[in-house]
Amino acid sequence: MNESDSIVFDVGGTSIKSGIVRSDSEIIGDIRQTFIDSKADQETILSTFKGILKAHFEELGAKHPAFVAIAFPGPFDYPNGISKIKGVQKYESIYDLNLKAVFQSYLPDPGIPIFFCNDAEAAITGEARYGCGKAYHKSLGVTLGTGLGGAFMVDDVPQRTGKGVTADGEIYYFKFKGQIGDDVFSKRGLHQRFEEAGIEIVSIEAAAAAARAGDDDKRAIFEQFGTDFGIFLSQITKTFEPEAILALGGIANAVDLFRKQVEAIIHIPFVKGLLGQRAALLGAAALARIQIQS
Repeated sequence: MNESDSIVFDVGGTSIKSGIVRSDSEIIGDIRQTFIDSKADQETILSTFKGILKAHFEELGAKHPAFVAIAFPGPFDYPNGISKIKGVQKYESIYDLNLKAVFQSYLPDPGIPIFFCNDAEAAITGEARYGCGKAYHKSLGVTLGTGLGGAFMVDDVPQRTGKGVTADGEIYYFKFKGQIGDDVFSKRGLHQRFEEAGIEIVSIEAAAAAARAGDDDKRAIFEQFGTDFGIFLSQITKTFEPEAILALGGIANAVDLFRKQVEAIIHIPFVKGLLGQRAALLGAAALARIQIQS
């Protein structure tokens, strides 16, 4: 361990992944996964954060980290470290709380910098720098999971300005047939497709396995999802002009079932993430270093 190591959190709705990331962008040891009840009261949630931080400081021993980086879902005031999540049955008890000040109070040295970033943006940055996007100068990252996230990447850095780039870097509110993309290209949107087709599924993972095993009805649902997602993406790619789409999130594990349909419309590679849980941790650390250097 040395003082260029950092402590990094990837905060989710049911668990927090965390680890120590070296300055050479390698994760030391195993990624720690801690259950969190995001519907709990403020004291319970903060106690979980404090316990994870304490465990990593014990790993570091006498050394202090260069910084603490926290990837957190939005809406969130990232520069000031204030959660704005409300009305979605997670983290409501810490709404409007200054988490940067809270984390600072847990540190043995108040001079250790703390950085917050968007969780989807962190994962996409990790893949762009160290995973499936390394070969591309310009890419659009998408996270297909409980919602639809995105990031416009140039030279492995998320963009807020430039041709075709949205001011907040997001894509979830782009429309598809009158609906916002978040409602269509997410787990709930995919579940709805199966329901409307009269097909009962236990999970998207099980449906994908059945499609690969020869269930043509389930395969057709994934293929139509791909065609529709390609149409949705085309309104973004025609202006931003990325070299590739980087696909992350739970639905991306079934990308083999709909990649061809997406690529037939957008005419650029649609590539699946390679890093899994490591992506957001590495990406959050990279984004923190960018802030330090700027």
